[in-house]
Amino acid sequence: MTPTYGFNSEEADSIIVQIETLGLTSSGLPLPGICTLTGEEESDAMSHINGYNTLISGLSTANGLPPVDISDAWWQDGDFDDYSVDYALQDQEKTAFSLDGVHPNNLGQALCAHGFIEVLNDEYMLEITPIDPALYAGQYSGKSITVRGQKALQKLEEF
Repeated sequence: MTPTYGFNSEEADSIIVQIETLGLTSSGLPLPGICTLTGEEESDAMSHINGYNTLISGLSTANGLPPVDISDAWWQDGDFDDYSVDYALQDQEKTAFSLDGVHPNNLGQALCAHGFIEVLNDEYMLEITPIDPALYAGQYSGKSITVRGQKALQKLEEF
């Protein structure tokens, strides 16, 4: 019997199909403990992240610059219905994460850019054309990034 790692059988089978579709292979063996975080390590990492965020916010305020809270945009305010914080193999169409499950992919970077543009426009009364993060979704589902890349270059030229 193949282990399901907390997913029901149908979800686990779907993830395996997606892994194989992406050209990756699965051994069916769980990752060894040295490749995953313990609860203590996760707590420690969150503590460091919160410390960095506090430091960045303090430096921003001290220098008269508006902070851009990407974490808030991604996790709390839910302004974007066209993305997912699920991992790439759980949601290839709308995930904001790269295959490592940590770093932002094209959509994730677009969400970051959207957050910066929004704050810059509000704070400095600029009129930088907002980008539509949804245009950058689907990096792992075979959608072409060429058209989106060309659109991004056009937006850059506007700036």
